[in-house]
Amino acid sequence: MEIENQRRYRTFLIVLVYLIVAIYSVGLSSSFEVNQRDFLYWVIIAFVFTQICIVDGKISGKPLLPNTYWLVLIFYPVAVPVLIIRTHGIKGAGILIIHLLGLIFVWILTLLITNYFLYGTFFPSAF
Repeated sequence: MEIENQRRYRTFLIVLVYLIVAIYSVGLSSSFEVNQRDFLYWVIIAFVFTQICIVDGKISGKPLLPNTYWLVLIFYPVAVPVLIIRTHGIKGAGILIIHLLGLIFVWILTLLITNYFLYGTFFPSAF
């Protein structure tokens, strides 16, 4: 795969994470109970984050060994930041912070908008 195609694929995966978080937030606003669907969202996010790390490593010239993919999948909350900082250096920490803030913003905004449409107020009585 050419580098430009890999960059497009990485961008697609990042947008996919934002969409998954938005969809998860819509489902969360209707019920705050943890159920099997929540587990499915986190498994999908783990797979997408793992794929982002794999593609990002190839783009930067520091690819992951194929036998370590499963470790990234299982330990993604720790492995993804380590790998992003490993491939991008100190700039990777900034990338992580920006995307973390972006994901939190999307999550809260989607939750508030969904609550407004469901309950007629941004903050239902559950808050």
